Amino acid sequence: MVNFILFLAVFIIASFGSSWLMVRLGYPLPRKLEVKEDWFLLAYKLILFTIFVLVQLAILLVFGLDIVGIGTQLLD
Repeated sequence: MVNFILFLAVFIIASFGSSWLMVRLGYPLPRKLEVKEDWFLLAYKLILFTIFVLVQLAILLVFGLDIVGIGTQLLD
């Protein structure tokens, strides 16, 4: 149960973190996807979200919290 809560927290923090960083850099999220630039902003958000998730999972692995079972698969 704790692993699920940590896994959920990683994705929630990554979502808010990537949105915050985009707004801080001057790229607000589009309300409607009307032009090509809006689609690029959406892709930028998804790329930032993915980077945030991977960095957080790597940090958790460094601290010994294997919430996705990656470490046990690498040892087999």
